Amino acid sequence: MAPASEVMFGAFRDINFQFTTPFYAAAQASVLGLMYVGSLYVNASPFPRNHPITIRKRFQAVSVVCLLAPIMVFLWSAYHDEASNVQSFPLHIWLGLHSSNILFASVFPLVLTIMLFLGPLLQNLLSCYEDEDCTGFSIRKGLTDNMKNIMCWRNFVLAPLTEEFVFRACMLPFIVPAYGLYSSIYLCPLFFGFAHIHHAIEGLNTGLTLKVVVIRTAFQMSYTTVFGAYSAFLFLRTGIVVF
Repeated sequence: MAPASEVMFGAFRDINFQFTTPFYAAAQASVLGLMYVGSLYVNASPFPRNHPITIRKRFQAVSVVCLLAPIMVFLWSAYHDEASNVQSFPLHIWLGLHSSNILFASVFPLVLTIMLFLGPLLQNLLSCYEDEDCTGFSIRKGLTDNMKNIMCWRNFVLAPLTEEFVFRACMLPFIVPAYGLYSSIYLCPLFFGFAHIHHAIEGLNTGLTLKVVVIRTAFQMSYTTVFGAYSAFLFLRTGIVVF
């Protein structure tokens, strides 16, 4: 483990995770997940989750986690040993924060994601075709409205940025050496899916019945886990964190 005093000065040294066992990898991923979810309730707002004050407070909290997470990843690593054949890279390479192969890393995920959402896009286009005023599908109006809505900033910008960084870029570097490439694609998203259990508490606090909360939470955990596997595949395929 790298000494804490060398974090700032050794961040560009080659590191690896050869000593990470499956148990410690799972424990470390759990720590990062708990930090992310727990930060949402530190200095909690008395208002509902969609209130602007609550959104701002939560973004400030997860921003701190995004600053701490790479430091913790570095502390959990080991410096490269010249006598070892284990692949070692600087921290920012492990986190996918580099520009090499950037064209492929930009086009490949974009094409796949467009293919993934061809159904909804086609549905909107057909709705526009049936609507003489074409009010059902207006990119310009949608962008204009979203830019003014803090909830849209949270859903489409802030949450994806912070979640991809913590749950993919910061977890996969030590999960892959411990569990292997293919297993990590399916294991890492489980931490992302379980991180959404806290929405059940919010649902109960808003007066929803237990049955509705359980069904909604189970569905949310399922699709976030599936999408997490997709994002993990893109990260490991491109080597760049995909925002």
